[in-house]
Amino acid sequence: MTEKLSPAKASALILKLEKMYGLPEPDLRFNNLYQLTIAVVLSAQTTDIQVNRVTEELFIKYKDFKSLASASLKNVETIKKSTGF
Repeated sequence: MTEKLSPAKASALILKLEKMYGLPEPDLRFNNLYQLTIAVVLSAQTTDIQVNRVTEELFIKYKDFKSLASASLKNVETIKKSTGF
């Protein structure tokens, strides 16, 4: 049986983790939820550095979920090809 953490214990644990590890900055570059979502999916296949290269072009052409959803599959495949997808 798993024990649930009280809010106080959870807060104490978070403080300990922050003290041990600091508040690391992610290597992925993003400005909003759309960009973070796409970058995280792509990062499952390759390095964050490569994802940043790919998303730079992808986010210029497709600024949100709607524009990406209506994009040509061939165009998106060409852009993301180097990620291994």
